[in-house]
Amino acid sequence: MFQLKTADTQFCLTNLHKTVKQIFGGRTALLNCLAMLLLGMSSCKTLQENPQWHQRQLNRFLKESLAISTSSFGFYVTDPNKSKPIFSFSEKKYFIPASTTKILTLVEALPVLGDTLSGLEYRISEDTVFIRGTGDPCLLHPEMEAYQGVFNWLQQLPSDVHLVYCPHPKAPPRFGLGWAWDDYAYGFQPEQSTLPIYGNTTLLAKGTIQPSYFSNRLHSEQRELRLEDQNHWSDRELKPESTRKVPFRTTEVTALLADTLNRAVGEAPPDSLQHTWASVPGCPTDTMYRRMMLDSDNLIAEQLYWSIQQVPLLPSDRLQNIRRVDGSGLSRYNLVSPQVLATALEKLYQQQPMDRIQKLFPAGGQSGTLKDWFGNGENPAYVYAKTGSMSGVYCLAGYLKTKKGKTLVFSFMSNNFIGSNRVIKEELQVILEYIRDKM
Repeated sequence: MFQLKTADTQFCLTNLHKTVKQIFGGRTALLNCLAMLLLGMSSCKTLQENPQWHQRQLNRFLKESLAISTSSFGFYVTDPNKSKPIFSFSEKKYFIPASTTKILTLVEALPVLGDTLSGLEYRISEDTVFIRGTGDPCLLHPEMEAYQGVFNWLQQLPSDVHLVYCPHPKAPPRFGLGWAWDDYAYGFQPEQSTLPIYGNTTLLAKGTIQPSYFSNRLHSEQRELRLEDQNHWSDRELKPESTRKVPFRTTEVTALLADTLNRAVGEAPPDSLQHTWASVPGCPTDTMYRRMMLDSDNLIAEQLYWSIQQVPLLPSDRLQNIRRVDGSGLSRYNLVSPQVLATALEKLYQQQPMDRIQKLFPAGGQSGTLKDWFGNGENPAYVYAKTGSMSGVYCLAGYLKTKKGKTLVFSFMSNNFIGSNRVIKEELQVILEYIRDKM
């Protein structure tokens, strides 16, 4: 799609021609033959090793890409071992980052959340156990059956003990700022809560729903997939073989927990007293990070973001010069520049071993949201990066391994285009392959 231009070839040929002429004199035919031979052998190697050559080529690629150049875009490439920019275009302009926001959540979470999340807090008063959530999204999550320590702890409580749920006094609102209100029925936007259960979603199939607590809430005559303010669903549009994730209102968490545990669960107002709460260990944080990054899980990102906000952070620990309102990137209020996103990636590179980073990020052509892009299943992958997409937005930021053995940080952000992002991804893949091969 992108080719070396005739002007570049002629520039190389002219310089080679002059060099050979100085050596062999003015025999034109011989000079031309020798110059062409040297051009084919060298491919202007000296010129193409010049960083300015690559910058000019990348500029040309971006400008000649119809899909990229007709959007608002920024692109930044740097060497984290030298803290030296390699290429930049509109790197300080602000863009909607979509799910690349999860990179910021990861960078902030790693230093403060430890190896394991606090899964549940509890306190005991005589014959009553009071519990409250800590934001850990593992409890009965259908894809985290291996990490049900909190559920096992609850099941083992003696039957003669009164169990009482206390909402957390700092519970987040059900939706973040700037989230689309009409996405309430889609699985990618579950409600936030301090005691997520079942991933705050139902699994809806033709005529059935899980968890079974909601089994009497299916109404085939109902047109909406789910009523906005109620936990009632319709299965009219589902095919018999399909399964669909649909969020539920978290207002029924006490009753849902009681039904799941098959025991009475009381409810108390948020605890405003300064009681001491003990903690039940929850899910390993790397398990959370991998699902957040590889599967772009929005609920996990928001729950981690809420947990981070409960920990006092120094100003130096917070990313500067951004507008950030959530942890997942669902909001269009978020604004980040390619340079700031690259700075976060550089910080991560300096603080964590690369083999850990590679396990947390989708690998091009191999895993997560990059399984079908930026690679062909080759081992090892050359791109480890996080995608970010919504209507009119496509971003990709992460790490690129070159054939010369370098690890580079890159951040590409594109906003304000119409239609599919597929063509943009195709064009960007050509550009990243050029960087891999030439830089």
